[in-house]
Amino acid sequence: MTKSAYVPFMGGIDLVTPATSLNPGAALLAINYECPVEGGYRSIEGYTKLGGTLPGQGNVLGVTVWAGNTYAIRENATAGAASLHKWDGATWTSIIANLPVGRYDFAIGNLFATAAGENLYFVCPASKPYVYDGSTVAELTGAQSGAQWITTHRNHLFIGFIVGSVQFSAPGDASDWTTAGGAGEIGTGDILNGLEPARGGVLVFLGQDSLRALFGSSSADFEVRDISLNSGARPFSVSSMVTPYFINERGPTSLQAVDTFGDFAESNIGRQIQPLISDGFTPVASCVSRELSQYRVWASDGRGIRVTISGNTLVGITLTQFPHAPVVADGGEAASGIEILVFGDKDGNVYQMDRGTSFAGDTIKATLTVAYNHVGQPSARKRFRRAYIESQGLDATEFFVLPSFSYGTESIARHRKAAIDFFASGGLWDLDTWNNFAWSGPYQSDTPFSIAGSGINMNFSFYHESATTRPHSIKGYSLHYTMRRLNRG
Repeated sequence: MTKSAYVPFMGGIDLVTPATSLNPGAALLAINYECPVEGGYRSIEGYTKLGGTLPGQGNVLGVTVWAGNTYAIRENATAGAASLHKWDGATWTSIIANLPVGRYDFAIGNLFATAAGENLYFVCPASKPYVYDGSTVAELTGAQSGAQWITTHRNHLFIGFIVGSVQFSAPGDASDWTTAGGAGEIGTGDILNGLEPARGGVLVFLGQDSLRALFGSSSADFEVRDISLNSGARPFSVSSMVTPYFINERGPTSLQAVDTFGDFAESNIGRQIQPLISDGFTPVASCVSRELSQYRVWASDGRGIRVTISGNTLVGITLTQFPHAPVVADGGEAASGIEILVFGDKDGNVYQMDRGTSFAGDTIKATLTVAYNHVGQPSARKRFRRAYIESQGLDATEFFVLPSFSYGTESIARHRKAAIDFFASGGLWDLDTWNNFAWSGPYQSDTPFSIAGSGINMNFSFYHESATTRPHSIKGYSLHYTMRRLNRG
């Protein structure tokens, strides 16, 4: 008797759960796919290059988005100084010259009690901090030089030093760094790898081996509380989406507000990819997409980790591989409120993410391998006959499918690879956006795929490559099979 089983795709990559216990909708490998909050696996959008290469030499030293504009710093052609450039939608314009050379950290904030007064602050270890109001730049000469991190908090400007010192300006005055004015210094007792505001008006100090939180509103009542003294964060991995996200030795981690002493606790959301971190994933840049509820972090070779969160719940983790490796990244909003995510590379180029159908002209190669499915009988052989692949996409899309049996053992003949085409997806009248669905197209494609193979379990690998096709989603599959004898070895 032929039976059927339905498998929804969800959960992302899982490298630690035993194979017989693994959700068959989880992934063993997912490159250039992501886990949308609505389920399934979706191929990622591409990125486009913003104009030509920044004038100068070397890699991009810093990038940010402020007041709807993208800014980037690169060393000048004559070594020894750098320039801040602004993207006007058509070209890069140098707006500040003769800056020190080093990796820059940016902060956006308003230290005043009025609506006006938001500024862009930035710093690198070779300089004192700077403030830019949109027309002029000023060096904050009263501050100490050498800070790597910068942020605003409780009407103060905070700067952090790798050696573990955190210093803050007087309230409402980024130029006043005197104790008489209300400025001060806090020692963390650890190598400092980041400063990040968190919910509840708290500033988190992320050390190499510790996590601490600063409570209070000024030097009169600032109080540092320990969150963890045996785990910290890796540098350049820290970004915030209401709560801070970062990489530590156990993988992607977040700080969640709790109703216990200390008010915060670590949440190891990335335990399922911990072997990847142990294998040498060293962060060099990170950012968040609030629109997609994602934390993104990259290594120097272009490998990326993409973590999707819904509330405080992990939706899934996948990997990306960019041919242009990010060395710095950040995000913000356009004047219209649309999210802008950008990164810079080692060759002085700046790219906008989630834009376009290619990697700045290069094809996007997307690979997905889901877990093996034993349909509830891990020791019984089955004859697998047919599957129906559920998919959606804004364009007609072709991808390749390859089944594998019994954990890919060589004792079973390799199945042929097959090409599957599905139609562009339709939409719902008065609900979907015009031009974002295909008129008269099916809402979802259930594409049949014939299988010829037996084993105790089976899985699918999917591959798609294109520089012109918009993202598609693979939602799951329905599997037809016949039970056979118990496995005899």
